[in-house]
Order: sequence, then structure tokens, then C-alpha cells
Amino acid sequence: MKRSIVLILASALLLPWIPLAAGEPAEGEEGNYVVIGGWHTENYGSPEQVEEYEPDGWGPDLRLLTAHDSEDASFMLKARILDGSTQNVDLDLDAARMMQAHVSFFKINHNLTHDPMTNLDAVAAPKTVRATDLDPWGHYSIRYSRTDSDLVLRHPSLPGLSLELNYGEQHREGMRQSMTMGHCVSCHVVSQPRKVNERTSDLGASLRYAFSEGAVDVSYSHRN
Repeated sequence: MKRSIVLILASALLLPWIPLAAGEPAEGEEGNYVVIGGWHTENYGSPEQVEEYEPDGWGPDLRLLTAHDSEDASFMLKARILDGSTQNVDLDLDAARMMQAHVSFFKINHNLTHDPMTNLDAVAAPKTVRATDLDPWGHYSIRYSRTDSDLVLRHPSLPGLSLELNYGEQHREGMRQSMTMGHCVSCHVVSQPRKVNERTSDLGASLRYAFSEGAVDVSYSHRN
């Protein structure tokens, strides 16, 4: 089973300093808030069931939220960092609706199981099955991260026209267990680490003109 303990050590406002406040602000409330705490996770001998998407051990837990509104602009930044392998950041900016931007970043570690292949040692005459692990003490995991950003631009002289730009990226990097098998009377299964390094990016742009009877859209997208 899993035990997870989070200790909230402090909840305070950042600069500019104003009276101490606990917790996060209510909807639409302005301010700068930071929560500093810690986490502790134990797997009790079952890492495959507990740690697939969570780190094991202990470490800091940092949460940040800053929100500001004025007559012509608004800004919000929300972030959480749990260990170096788990991060979540969201940024929103609105400048009089002439420029609207949203950026999000997500990062997590996917821990993979290591198959000891103990079930592959068998004899059923005349056939035999045997296995060799070239990395018996290897730890396999894949770090996954994703970034998404959207930008919308408008001009006061063209109220019905808007330009939207989009960019997204996904990245998977790490090591996983790979098995190969020779097809013969004596089947030999070999396990070895295999490097994973995959990156996918998406780029898009769209132009919209809205009028009282409807709207016209022209868009372009490209994946690499």
C-alpha cells in the first residue's frame, strides 16, 4: 500500500508584502500566494502498484499562485513543483482583449516495471526455453513532458478580425526494457535496455473574420 504525507509548513503572500493569508485566493481575487510543504511516499515492497506515476521517498512540495487584474489587463500564473520530475505550470495573460495568451507546461515521470523473466526457464522435451537479462539491476522509466501555447491577436480598427497562433510539443525520454527471441528448438529470450527519445511538435495558425451573419475561418497546421 501507499502512504503519502504532505506537511504544509507555510502559506504566505509574496512581495509586495501585505497581511498574512492562508490558502489560495477565491475566484477573481488578486494576490501572490506561495505554499511550501513536503511529501513522503512509501511503497511497502510493491513499487509496481504504487510508483508508476509517483516518486518514492520524500522531497519538497512548492505551489505558487499570482493573479492581478486591472482595467485593461489581467495576469495569472499558477505552478506546482513536486520533486524535480513532476511539474505543472499554467500562465494566462489578457491585454484589453487585443492580446490573449495561454501557456501550459506539464512534466511527469513514468516508472516502468522490470520483468525478471523467471517464468521463461522451462524444459518440455525436446524444446527448452531460457532467458538472459543483460541489465538485471536496471531501472526503467520514461520522462514525459508537454507544452501547449496559444496566442490571439486583435486590432481595434478591425474588431471582427482575429489571428490565432498555436504551438505544442510532447517529449518522451528515458529507458525501457526490450526483449528479443530466437525462433528455434531451443528458444532464447534476451532482455536489454532500449533508449527512448521521441519528440512531437505541432504548429498552427488561423485567421477568423466574424460578422453579424456568421464567420469565416482560414487555418493551417503542421506536425513534425
